[in-house]
Amino acid sequence: MKLLFENFTDRFTGTYFQYHDVVNGSAAHEHTHNFYEVFVVMSGSLIHAVNGTEQTLKTGDIVFIRPRDSHVYKSSQKGKVLNVAFVPQIMEG
Repeated sequence: MKLLFENFTDRFTGTYFQYHDVVNGSAAHEHTHNFYEVFVVMSGSLIHAVNGTEQTLKTGDIVFIRPRDSHVYKSSQKGKVLNVAFVPQIMEG
C-alpha cells in the first residue's frame, strides 16, 4: 500500500500533523510514502517494523521515515504518537 501526501493535506502547507493512539492492529498494513515522515513516541511503547527490521520504541524515541521506506506499527502498549509528514521539497530543498 502506498500513501500519497496529497491525500492527507492541503497542498499549500507542505506539512501534515497527527497525534493519535497506536493500538494493536490499528495500522495493520505495511506501507510506503511519497513523502518524509518523522514520528515521536509521546507515551507508551510500540514495535515498529521498517524495511524488514523490527524496532522496540519507547516514550521519547524519534523515528525518521524516508519516501519509499516500508513500515508498519506491529503492536503497542498504550502508545501515543505524534506524526509530522512533509513534502520532499522541504527536505531536499
